[in-house]
Amino acid sequence: MPPPARDDLDAGAYACDANGVAVLHLVGTDREIEGNDPVRSVALRGIVDPVALRCDSIEAYDDRLVRQGLEFSEMNVPQISIRLLFVRDPNGVLIELGAPFSPTVPIKV
Repeated sequence: MPPPARDDLDAGAYACDANGVAVLHLVGTDREIEGNDPVRSVALRGIVDPVALRCDSIEAYDDRLVRQGLEFSEMNVPQISIRLLFVRDPNGVLIELGAPFSPTVPIKV
């Protein structure tokens, strides 16, 4: 199915499970970025990036990342009622954790 806020598959697609829950998000690109620096964009080096996982809650993960001293960022996406946490794995691949959110839950900065 098309990703949120899209009605076509030109820019990407979601593959869903039997319940209609997105389990894989593919994004199309017409360019590739050379180099070793991490990039915040999908498939710009022809690799799987990000790897996105659905979670019941983000809080346990952000607390663990803080304890480990790892850099990460968070954002709420109200259009799809999800809270996202982004962290890079040791190979530089972006890991995206997503969980349902309540607008009253503050984001840690």
